[in-house]
Amino acid sequence: MNLSQPHFEEFLLPSVRKVARAFEYEVFHTHSGFGNLAQWVLDVDELKCIEVYVDPTGPTLEDSIPLWNRILEKKSLIVVSPVTEKQLDMLVSRLSRCGLWLDVEIVDEDQDMNSVWQWSRADEKEEA
Repeated sequence: MNLSQPHFEEFLLPSVRKVARAFEYEVFHTHSGFGNLAQWVLDVDELKCIEVYVDPTGPTLEDSIPLWNRILEKKSLIVVSPVTEKQLDMLVSRLSRCGLWLDVEIVDEDQDMNSVWQWSRADEKEEA
C-alpha cells in the first residue's frame, strides 16, 4: 500500500473516526502486509477492534506477534488466517487472550499453503 502516515491522518482518519462514531462497536479491517495501518488507528478511541487478515506474502505469524500484542493492549483483535495446529498453539501461547478472537482454518502441516491461499481467494470471488 502506498500511503504515508501524514496522508492517512489528513485524508482518511477523519472518515475513520466518523464511521466509527456511527456504530456501537466498530471493527477496523486491515491486512498483515501493511501493519502500519493497524498501528495508525490504535489511538482512535472510537474503534473497539482491529481485524487482521493474514496475507500469504506478508510477515509470518510469528513475526506479527509483537504488533498483535501491542494492539491487544488497547483494542480487541481478530486474526483471520489458515494455520497449522503448531501455529495455532504458538498463537495461543504467545498472544494475550484478553480481547483475542482467532478466526482460523486448521490445515495439515504438510499441506501446501499456496493451495490453501488459492482456495481461500476462490471462495472470496464466488461470494462477490
